[in-house]
Amino acid sequence: MNYLNMKCPNCNKKIKLDKKYINNKLNCIYCGKEIILKEIKEITTETYLDEVIRVDKAVILNIYNKNCDNCKKLEETLKEVNNEYKDLKIVKLNAKENMKLVSGFMIRAVPTMILFLNGVQVDMRIGAIDKNALQRWLSMYNLLPSNY
Repeated sequence: MNYLNMKCPNCNKKIKLDKKYINNKLNCIYCGKEIILKEIKEITTETYLDEVIRVDKAVILNIYNKNCDNCKKLEETLKEVNNEYKDLKIVKLNAKENMKLVSGFMIRAVPTMILFLNGVQVDMRIGAIDKNALQRWLSMYNLLPSNY
């Protein structure tokens, strides 16, 4: 996959972004407005409280391993939806580098996504899922893309 499929947050048109230009200033080809991409931040045991628990919106904590193919697939899916949800923050946590914190979640496999609402864990999904399944999961908690 060399492209990131998303909707322009300004005009809501579907666009395909070449990943090699993602760190550059991007403008929508339809409306011409700048597209500011939210990043998926890498967190640690030390930053967990501030990045996940002390946040007053929904947070997906993606627990992964660097050499896991399914983890890489899930990260691509998370990147696709990240800019479509204004009220959602997505962070990632390396399981091997943060084993003490991860063991507290009783993780059985990676990738694992944990959904927090206002700092409270409400659900967990194990394994890679596609964009539609991820959106259905979020909609169960009244989290909808910003264009709705």
